[in-house]
Amino acid sequence: MLLCLVMGAAIGAWLLVVDSLLVALVDGTWSSLSTAPVLAWALGAAAGGLGALILGRGGARRMTPRLVLLALAAIALIQVNHRWLPDALEPRSLLVTALIVVAMAALARVVGEALGRAVSRLIRDSLGRAAAWLAAAALVAVAVVSTSRRPPAAVEIWSARAQPLPIEDAGGAGGRRLMLIGIDGGRWETIDPLLAAGRMPHLAALVARGRRGVLASSVQSASPVVWTTIMTGQPPEVHGISDWEVAISTNRRVLPLWGILSAQGVACFVENVPGSFPADRLAAGMLAGFPMPQGSRSNRGWLATTTGPIDPLGPVAVELEESGEGAHRCSLVDLPSPFALEKTTPYLLLRRFNEPLALELARRSCGRSYGDLELRTVETEGAPGLELRSAGSTLCRLAAGEWSPWLAVDAEGQRCLLRAHAARIGGGELSVFFTALFRDDAPGLSWPPGLAGALQTTGRPYVAEGTGWRVFYEPSALRSLEEHQEQLGADRSAIAESLLARAPWDAFVHIFTLTDRTQHPFWKFREPELFARIPELYPQYAQPEPYRVHAPSAAEVREFGGAIDRAYQSVDRWLGRLVAHAADSTLIVVVSDHGGQAGPHLLSPTAGIHHEDGIYLLAGPTVPPRGTADPPLGPPLEQVDVVPLVLAHLGLPGAYDLPGVVPDALLPTGAEGVAIPLPEPVESYQADAAERSSGGEIDDAIRDQLRSLGYVK
Repeated sequence: MLLCLVMGAAIGAWLLVVDSLLVALVDGTWSSLSTAPVLAWALGAAAGGLGALILGRGGARRMTPRLVLLALAAIALIQVNHRWLPDALEPRSLLVTALIVVAMAALARVVGEALGRAVSRLIRDSLGRAAAWLAAAALVAVAVVSTSRRPPAAVEIWSARAQPLPIEDAGGAGGRRLMLIGIDGGRWETIDPLLAAGRMPHLAALVARGRRGVLASSVQSASPVVWTTIMTGQPPEVHGISDWEVAISTNRRVLPLWGILSAQGVACFVENVPGSFPADRLAAGMLAGFPMPQGSRSNRGWLATTTGPIDPLGPVAVELEESGEGAHRCSLVDLPSPFALEKTTPYLLLRRFNEPLALELARRSCGRSYGDLELRTVETEGAPGLELRSAGSTLCRLAAGEWSPWLAVDAEGQRCLLRAHAARIGGGELSVFFTALFRDDAPGLSWPPGLAGALQTTGRPYVAEGTGWRVFYEPSALRSLEEHQEQLGADRSAIAESLLARAPWDAFVHIFTLTDRTQHPFWKFREPELFARIPELYPQYAQPEPYRVHAPSAAEVREFGGAIDRAYQSVDRWLGRLVAHAADSTLIVVVSDHGGQAGPHLLSPTAGIHHEDGIYLLAGPTVPPRGTADPPLGPPLEQVDVVPLVLAHLGLPGAYDLPGVVPDALLPTGAEGVAIPLPEPVESYQADAAERSSGGEIDDAIRDQLRSLGYVK
């Protein structure tokens, strides 16, 4: 009986750790396993042995087969596809955790007893004892291999690979031109004070010669859903992008605006539209927008600091190992995929008691190392500085507050990029923020392939989406987050401006996402009084604890209260540079998918939320001027109205299957204010539309990014 109990404990341990090992093997991280499986094994041994003891007594023996079948069925139901289950049955629930424990104990009892008897018979002779010793030696060898450290991953300075621009003259329709600009999260209530203060002069110039109004949205709007609605003129149930889980272009069932225009001979260039990955095949070219696979599993970035623990919801913590003379060694080890963690029994069990410990256990057991660095404090022009080294070579020197050049690492065969920000140096403190990894010209990022690489310049790669804004939970990462997002927005705008100057185009589409990425993390600093009242104003959603723990300090309000206004000013500056490439005959359309406000974000409680009012603005030769008696805002529009409105002002026919309408006040007019007759609508632009969608959900790499951004569970 004692031998049965021992073997039951061993089987229980293996059952607890085997799914962690399987996840690691599937992810290709076997060589990075450390001592964490030993801890899981020990916990499993205790659980398995206790289960074997309990289930081995009296009448419980007769119930064992039924318990096994019941527990296995419950686990299979969870492990096959847990995302569609109700909340009460999700893996994180106590019910499922209890079922897993029962299953482990029951299986330990059944398998352990049978295996124990078999082993006891084997080891009675010398051959059996030799086999047992060989098996034990094999297990030790596996443990040694799994816990061994792999060679350090070198980091180097990234440089653009010179490529010819893979775009030939796409021709063009020779008619009116279009420039459609998106300001993600834009709302007139936020913009108007900046216009009045002269802080958005380029947008103000468009307002002065055009018509503007509210584009209706909803608080629960998802960016790729709304942008696809705006760009197709069809509701989600028609165009096929209904939520984040299917937010890729291969699920789009209808032609977007650029597809309609391309069919009319209009040379279209499109950049950074959410939900447009992988890129469509456009003659003038396309750079896809998020969500898309990134280089690292999560999108949280890393923070190496000597100042103490960081918020577990913020960047991934980096351990600094002192190596003498002001030097520290560190390795950028990523968290396992959250969706792999949810299928890992040790993590599920341990998080019931201590989630930070569970995450640390998972990071050490299944974490992936992307790069090894040495951080050495030096004197830079009489002030404390930081020297970044890798594989014995100096990468760069940074003063406090400076960013490194873009760095390149090899992440399992994929060239990836990241940057480092010297947040704090000196006074006994060292804090360095590392961005998430981004794939360098990944497949599907651009069309033609290589377009993104051809447009990149030294020090300016094309990165569609920055490090997840949820890192704002860590206060020491706030400055890094704001500057990082602004830099990427500037780089995307510069790349778009470069293409406008170098390639022929008739229609240009570009979405600025900086405003939305700033509003989510920084709204609580903009309106701290309202932030403090959210649990009172939204009792059905808000719990007071997050708002107490993450309440902004007075110093943070002073420093970051203007972050949102700064983002809008940056967007206005970039907008002016793009509009400078538009001739007087160009129709300029500015739209947003929703607005922004303070409120209880359902997945990130202390983040800003959406507002139901978006914006639209039209300026161009066919846009009727606003009369002196007209109100400041024109008629409200629905999202499906944008495509018919654009087609009308370009002189192209609408379609009977487009549900949107063009308000009379926004119909195109000529030079004398005379209405321009509209062409007879066509039946549809969507021939064979059903064949356009390949179907399918986003993969786990994209889902990890969305979770880091706070958009999915």
